Amino acid sequence: MNPIEKRNSRLAMIPTAIYMLVMVPLNYFRVVEEPYPFLKVHNQPWYMSILWFLAISLVAFGIAVLLRKICGKRGN
Repeated sequence: MNPIEKRNSRLAMIPTAIYMLVMVPLNYFRVVEEPYPFLKVHNQPWYMSILWFLAISLVAFGIAVLLRKICGKRGN
């Protein structure tokens, strides 16, 4: 994977990171109801929220890499 593909794949993780950085504190302060199991910050140890964040970020990165490999060959 060349550096441009890596950068584009990392850019695809930004919306996921923004969502997590907004929703985790809102859930912690009970402003919003948690829609997903990984946001249930009061029902799990604090480190599980971090592990969920890392796992979801890796999945987002993997999907971006996979889509880039499948669709990126047609016209860069």
